[in-house]
Amino acid sequence: MALDIVILAAGKGTRMKSALPKVLHRLAGRALLLHVLDTCAALHAQRTVIVTGYAADAVVPILGKSARRFADAAADLQTILGEHNDAVVAGSWLRTWAAVRRSGDAAFAAGMLAGIERAAANDARERWRKAWKHLVAAREAM
Repeated sequence: MALDIVILAAGKGTRMKSALPKVLHRLAGRALLLHVLDTCAALHAQRTVIVTGYAADAVVPILGKSARRFADAAADLQTILGEHNDAVVAGSWLRTWAAVRRSGDAAFAAGMLAGIERAAANDARERWRKAWKHLVAAREAM
């Protein structure tokens, strides 16, 4: 039977009175996360997923270069998705604003800006496809 493991490694460590993420605290000279990964290896897990949350940048260095590539690809994808969301929301707001104002100059300006935002959303959609493929490739290389 195949075993998949999810490690929840997003703890801040605040109750430990530390700015260091919980999984990076040391036990017997090694980060706690490394001890957990050793156990996963001993269990012959088919797949191990580490959920790092806010602490990804702190955790990635102990996981190696492939984890850094994956984290970078995920950050790129997140940026593109944010840009797409911003463009869609701005375009919607501009169309609504222009419909309420109904003056020629304001409606024209809002329409032009909405067109720019639509183009930005389309561009982000195209970049998303490439970024997603990059993220999948980075995951497969791990």
